[in-house]
Amino acid sequence: MQNEMGKYFDVCCFPETGYFLDGLDNYAARIKAMYRLQSMYSNKVTPPYNFLFKLNKTKDAIKYWTPQLGLKKFFYCITSKEHSILLWVTYLDQLANKLGYSTWVEKTPKHFYRLEYIEAISPKPYIIYIIRQGNDVVASIYDRSLKYPHWFGHENIEFAINLWNSSVNIALEKANNSECIFVRYEDLINRKYSLMTNIQREINLSLRKTKSTSVITRDNEHWKTSALDKASNQKKKWLSLFTEKQRNEIDSKLDWDSYKKIDFI
Repeated sequence: MQNEMGKYFDVCCFPETGYFLDGLDNYAARIKAMYRLQSMYSNKVTPPYNFLFKLNKTKDAIKYWTPQLGLKKFFYCITSKEHSILLWVTYLDQLANKLGYSTWVEKTPKHFYRLEYIEAISPKPYIIYIIRQGNDVVASIYDRSLKYPHWFGHENIEFAINLWNSSVNIALEKANNSECIFVRYEDLINRKYSLMTNIQREINLSLRKTKSTSVITRDNEHWKTSALDKASNQKKKWLSLFTEKQRNEIDSKLDWDSYKKIDFI
């Protein structure tokens, strides 16, 4: 979705920052968020962040951010949730402005579970939810766990079912929020132009006049290369990975009732 928006609209597309993944409710989480933000353009995977790394990462954060913010603002960011949120917005605003953009898009899937921080931003940003049919989500997640066990080996069938159900219900809770836009993943594949026209009408974005140069995936994120496979190829995973008995069982556990209540664009 982010890639397609970058093609159609005059927006700056950023790679995943992961800024809010661990929340911002304590000093360690805020330092960790700042460390992630400063390395957002690196193709290297952020190393595990635990107690043993805390001191070094604090030193790294001080070394990187103090010249940009000043010691006083840096102190505010590591001691205040509100200032830490403001840092994320301001930093991406400045990067976008340097590239000649007034609007930017950032997509970290797991920020979905940290919406309280994003919703605290003023003025309120638009949040676009891309929701895919549950059976294809389960097939995609399970297939990914088989192909990349080092990264996703823990993501079994039950994990995928629970993830989709909880995500759909969180989206449904936001149904009356005027800043939230709900998109069917299948429409992104099958009626892309119509979908982008609807999004432009909702958000009032300027159309792109030059080719986008934004890079939103890292070299080691191989699983993202097939994100927009044709729907027919996506269905093949569902049919090839599971027996008919497994498909029926998965279908019975998916919360289709909540999915049908969502008002898609």
